[in-house]
Amino acid sequence: MDKSYKLQLKINDIRAIKEANIALDGITVITGENGCGKSTISHLTYTLLKTIIDYDEIVEDGVKEIYKNIYLTLGRVLLSLNLPDRRESHNQYRSLFRNYNKNSIKAGNKLLLGAIDFTIQQLIRDKSSNSIMDPKSERIEMMIVGLLKDQKAYTIGNISELLVELKLYLNEILINANSQKDELSLDVLYDVLDEEFHDKPLPKTFSITEYGTQLIDIKENIITPFFSVENVVYIDTPMVLGLPIEEERQHWSDLSQLLETKRTSLNKDIGFSNDIQNGILNGDAIYSDENLADNTFIYKRDDGSVFDLVECATGIKSFSILLMLYKNGLLNDKTLLIIDEPEAHLHPQWVVEYARLIVKMNKQFGVTFLIASHHPDMISAIKYISQKEKIDDKLHFYLAERYGKTYNYNYRHLGTDIEDIFKSFNIAYERMDQYGDTE
Repeated sequence: MDKSYKLQLKINDIRAIKEANIALDGITVITGENGCGKSTISHLTYTLLKTIIDYDEIVEDGVKEIYKNIYLTLGRVLLSLNLPDRRESHNQYRSLFRNYNKNSIKAGNKLLLGAIDFTIQQLIRDKSSNSIMDPKSERIEMMIVGLLKDQKAYTIGNISELLVELKLYLNEILINANSQKDELSLDVLYDVLDEEFHDKPLPKTFSITEYGTQLIDIKENIITPFFSVENVVYIDTPMVLGLPIEEERQHWSDLSQLLETKRTSLNKDIGFSNDIQNGILNGDAIYSDENLADNTFIYKRDDGSVFDLVECATGIKSFSILLMLYKNGLLNDKTLLIIDEPEAHLHPQWVVEYARLIVKMNKQFGVTFLIASHHPDMISAIKYISQKEKIDDKLHFYLAERYGKTYNYNYRHLGTDIEDIFKSFNIAYERMDQYGDTE
């Protein structure tokens, strides 16, 4: 009988991945040549876990986007009426219903139903807007029809009737959202995956288990929530601290929010933060919200100098992210930390230090890791430091191997044996020998 891991991800025939059966229980390292699908595994793992963990929030966020469109459109309707005090009417509307998006979707639904009634009352004051002869009437009706689910089912002719239909649609949205949350439908997961992997439809040839139990049941169209993981963090570049907002991907935005949000830590080991502050950074990294107009990440060096962390060296950013995750209570046994190429931009000495911290976070705090790397020093350091710390039984190395003459790859589980990984690295040395002959 196969061992049941904390988590196990199975992928077949997705992008460059022919087959991958990845254990996520301790420290997992996947490696292989460029284009073998390592980033796909990282991104897919993050999206699956994040969606299942935040399922209810994702459903509600989708509803709130619809609410936002309704709220803004009703405001435009009020400004389009022939009321002598239409600006005052619009201001009153905003004052009464501005909090539609701040509470639960049930409370927001109630506010928007009131907003529709308010709009109908303004229409009664402006009888001409109900006339099909009014040149503004058709435009207003088209705005409202655009909010309805089945737009082709409605014909223009009466604004008030369309607003009544909008009230019915609002209630349908709330009922459907509550039903989705109760049923834990896979449709929500598929919608998120389609958005994240938008360049090409993602085959539904994946599964994830928790201690051997299947959590994604395609046949029954249902998701089972995790109990072993509450947080998932994905770091694919330390430059996320300096990326402009308009360039953000969802996992970049999620990471920034985690770094900005303080929560109670599950452990009190200040030795870890001191290790990074005194042994590596020679300073501290914090998120400053003192000036609400200019929130920023700060690096405070031990000589008293203060720098915008965005402008600091990339290596400093890398360790600062780990430090802030720790201080914000996210390094614990309920967290899966996914890191693509953690060695990128690091000095060789800091590559080893980063590997040491990975081992320390797993041993002391129970953090589960998925690491994508093709750096000999990072892979060696993780293996040998884990051996020294006596946690190498929690190590899982995987090597991507090309499937025949295709550009698809199978991921072979090596356990703790990294010899075949280094054999694949030797190809680079052979190439250097080939190019070294300049005669």
